[in-house]
Amino acid sequence: MNESSPGVLREQPFPYGERQLAPADAYDPLLEAFKRDVDRTLLRQNLKLTPEERFRKFLSFMKGVYELRGKANPNLKVWR
Repeated sequence: MNESSPGVLREQPFPYGERQLAPADAYDPLLEAFKRDVDRTLLRQNLKLTPEERFRKFLSFMKGVYELRGKANPNLKVWR
């Protein structure tokens, strides 16, 4: 396949120039409202875990979700 073939992916430039981050001191009232409701201690605890520990924690959570779904609707097959 050559570069002019329809299936070839090419890197596209940003449509409006380079992406830039907002300055560190930027204030956004909407973001501040969301931050107020975020428990940062849970985020820090989760970041201390290894990727495998995070995955196991996620699997445990999803098993609980499926169990609750199964109790709410007995016709659903529950993942065990």
